[in-house]
Amino acid sequence: MKKYKLYTFQSILRVSIVMLFAFTFSNVQAQPEKQFYGCKNKHHHHFSKAPELTPEQLAKITTSNERSDTINILHYNISLDFTQFNQQEISGSCAISIQSKMDDVNSITLDLLALNIDSVVAGNTVLNHSYDGDFLTVEFSNPLSIEEELTFEVFYNGNPTPAASGFGGLVWQNGIAYNLGIGLGATPYNYGRGWFPCFDTFVERSTYEFNIISNGGKRAYCIGTFMGQDTLPNGDLLRSYEMNQQLPTYLAGIAVGDYESWTATHAGAFGDVPLEILARPNDLSTVVNSFQYLDESVDNLEYWWGEYPWERVGYVMTGNGAMEHPTNVAYPISLADDGPVPVHNEVMAHELGHHWWGNVVTLNGPQNMWIKEGPAEYSSHLFYEHVFGRDDFLRVVKDNLLLVMEEAHIDDNGYQALSPMPYEETYGTHTYQKGALVIHNLRGYLGDSLFRVGMQSVLDEFAYGHMDAQQFRDHLTTATGVDMEPYFDAWIFAPGYASYEIDKMTSTASGNNFDVEIDVQQKLHAATVFHKQTPLSVTFMDEDFNVHHDQVMVDGEFSTVTVSVPFEPSAAFFNGDHELNLAVIGSQNMLTDDGPSGISYGGIVVNVQNYVDSSFIRVEEYRVPADPSPTNIYDARIATGRYFRVTGVLDSEMEIRGSISYDGSDPEKLDYDLLQFTEDSLVVLYRESPEDDWSEYDDYEVKVLGSSTNGTGVIFIENLQLGEYALANADIPMVANENILKEKIDWTLFPNPASDLVELQGTLPQNGTYEVSIYDVRGNNVLGEKMDVVNEQFSITMNLQNLSNGVYVAVIRDENGKEWGSQTVEVIR
Repeated sequence: MKKYKLYTFQSILRVSIVMLFAFTFSNVQAQPEKQFYGCKNKHHHHFSKAPELTPEQLAKITTSNERSDTINILHYNISLDFTQFNQQEISGSCAISIQSKMDDVNSITLDLLALNIDSVVAGNTVLNHSYDGDFLTVEFSNPLSIEEELTFEVFYNGNPTPAASGFGGLVWQNGIAYNLGIGLGATPYNYGRGWFPCFDTFVERSTYEFNIISNGGKRAYCIGTFMGQDTLPNGDLLRSYEMNQQLPTYLAGIAVGDYESWTATHAGAFGDVPLEILARPNDLSTVVNSFQYLDESVDNLEYWWGEYPWERVGYVMTGNGAMEHPTNVAYPISLADDGPVPVHNEVMAHELGHHWWGNVVTLNGPQNMWIKEGPAEYSSHLFYEHVFGRDDFLRVVKDNLLLVMEEAHIDDNGYQALSPMPYEETYGTHTYQKGALVIHNLRGYLGDSLFRVGMQSVLDEFAYGHMDAQQFRDHLTTATGVDMEPYFDAWIFAPGYASYEIDKMTSTASGNNFDVEIDVQQKLHAATVFHKQTPLSVTFMDEDFNVHHDQVMVDGEFSTVTVSVPFEPSAAFFNGDHELNLAVIGSQNMLTDDGPSGISYGGIVVNVQNYVDSSFIRVEEYRVPADPSPTNIYDARIATGRYFRVTGVLDSEMEIRGSISYDGSDPEKLDYDLLQFTEDSLVVLYRESPEDDWSEYDDYEVKVLGSSTNGTGVIFIENLQLGEYALANADIPMVANENILKEKIDWTLFPNPASDLVELQGTLPQNGTYEVSIYDVRGNNVLGEKMDVVNEQFSITMNLQNLSNGVYVAVIRDENGKEWGSQTVEVIR
C-alpha cells in the first residue's frame, strides 16, 4: 500500500529556482544522466534546420542531379589567390575537364554562389556565358559529341558567401580561412559552390588539383597529395596538391593559415598509414596530446571497415564545425584543447569513420543521409569498445538508445523513417543517433563476422560511387546470404521501435535436457508495422546460477519458440548483452553485499538493504504501454510510456529496496500522461507474471518533490520482488500507518540549503546504531554514514562537498532497515 510524503522548502522562490535547475538539467529517470555522444554535441550538425522544400526547389534539386546524365566532370584544377586575406577575398580560376555522355551537348550549367565572373575560356576561345549568382551557364563553341572531352577555364573573384547558419562555405575566422563542404540550413546542402564552379551534388565525383597562393606567413593545406611549394618573385607562396581519388565537390577541402604540422607514421594492419595534425604554433602540442588515441582509432576502423583507403589521416584545426574532408578533416580547435576527453574522442572517431562511409561510398541524395552518418556515428561507439572495453561500449550504446527514444521525435518533428528522410530533417537526431542505433542492430542481426563481411563488401561494391537504401539492402543480402528485407523494412523504411517480452515459459524434461517453450509478445513504440524475422539472444539461469545462452528467431506480434537447455531454468530474459537496440533497456548483476546493486539501466535503482546470500537480478524498463488490467482494477489509468520487469534468482530472505524517479513536469517528459494534473493519485501496480492481473503493490512510498502538481518525485519500493511493475493513477485510499507516524522522530537538518557541511540533530525513541543515507533525485544512494544514538539523542555532521548542486533526500534507518524519518536537503554553492 502507498505511503505518501510531500516535501516543501523554506521559500517558494527557492522551490522554483531549485526545481528549475534540478529538473531542467538533470534526467530524473532512474538512469545515468544522458550524454551527448559523438556528433550530437553542440559542435556538430543538428541545430540548423533547412526549411521544408517547395515543389519548385525539389524539382530544382532533381534537375541538378540529372546534369550528371548528360556531362561527366572529370577533373577540377582550382588556382586561387588568398593574398587579399584581410579583405576575405579570393581571385583566380577553375579549369574544368568534362566528357559528354551524349551527342549534341551545347552547354553546361554549373553551381557557383555569389562571386564575380571575369571570363570563361577554352584554349584561346572566349566562351559565352550567363550568371545569376547561383548558376553559371557556359555555351560551347561547338556541340559536343558523345564521349568528347573539353577543358574550359572560369576566371572569377570576390568574397565567398558562407552558409547563414554559420556552418558551411569558405570562411575567415581568427586568422585562418577554411571551408566546410556542407551548408547546414542551405538549399541544397552541398557547399562546394561557395568557392569554385561545379556540379554541387552528392552523385557527381571528380579528381582535383589545387594551386593556392598565400602570403603573410600563411600556408595552404588541401586534401590529397602535397606536390610542392614555390616562392614567387614577390615573396608569395604557391602550394600545390592533387587528389586523384574521385570525390563529390562537398568533400573538397582547403585551409589557409599560419599552421604548423605534426606528422607520424602508424603501423596498421594493412601497412603504414601516415598521420598529420595541423594547428597554429601555440596550439600544436596541446592538440597532438588530445589525439593520443588516433592510432587505436585507425586500427579499430580498419578492423571493421577494411584497409584505410586514403594516403594519410589528417586533421586541420579550424574554428567551427567538423567536416570529413578526406586526408584533411576540418576539426574545431574547441574540441581539441582539453586533452582526450570523451566528446573529442567521439567526434575524432566519427570523422575518421567518414573516410569509409561518405568519402569512399556516399549516398544518392539527402533522403538517405543515414547511409554515411549512421556508420560514422557508430564508429564513435566502436571506439569505446576497442579502447576502453565492452562495458564502456555498452554504456555509450544504451545512452544513445535513451537519447534517441526520448529526443529524436522532438528534435525532428515526429517519428521518422530513416529512408526517405524529409529534407528539412536531414541533419537531425534520427540521421545521426538513430542511424548509429540501427547499425548496431544490423551487427546484432548478422553477428560480428557477417557484419564485417557485409559492410566491407558494400564498401567494395560501391567504392567511389553512391548508393540508395535499396541497393544497400540488396547487396548486404548477396554478400551475407541473409535476407535483409525484414531488417530494412523494420528499421530503415519505417519509424519507431519494437520490444519483446516473455509472456510465459514452460519446461519439459527431455533426456538430460529440458525443452523450454517460450511464448513471446512483440510490443511497439511508435512503429507502424510489427517487425519480422528478429534474432533475439535469450539467457536462461537456474537456482544455482548456471547459465545457458541461445538465440531464437521471432516473427510478428506473437511467437512461440522452443530451446533445449541443459537444466531446468528459473529465469529467462532477452537481449542480455544488448545485441539489439529495442524499446526496452535493461541491465543485470550479481548481488554480493549490502548497498547499491550496480544496476545502471532499467528504470529502477536497486539497493540491497539486508544481504543474505548471493543473488542475481535483472531490471528492464519497457518503453511501451503497460498491459491494461482485465478487470479494470481500481478504474486505474495505467502508464502508456513505460513499465518495468524484474527477473532473476533472489534469496527469499534478502531485502531489496527499489526506487523509481518520475517526471511528468511537461508534455515532453516520460510520465506526463499520468502526472499532468496531480501526483496525489499516483500508485504502483504489480503482477508476478504477464498471465496475472495487476494489483497495488504491498509497500511503497511516493515522495513528492516540491508540490503535488509539479510532476516530479521519487517512489521507493520496499522488499522488491521479481515480477512486473507499472505506474498508474487510481483512487486507492492512502495508508497513513498511524503506528509508524507516532514513532517518527523529531529532528532538524541545517543549514538548508547547504554548501559543504550539513548537521542532523534530534531524538529517537531507541538507542543504537543507525544509518543516514543521502539519495539524489534519480533514487541513487550517493552518500551514507553510521551514527550512534545515546540517551535517545543524536547529532551527526555530513560532508556534502562531493555532491553537485541539486535536491537530495536524507533518510534515517535503524539496523533492521526500518525508516525513521526523511527530509529534503538542497546543495547550492
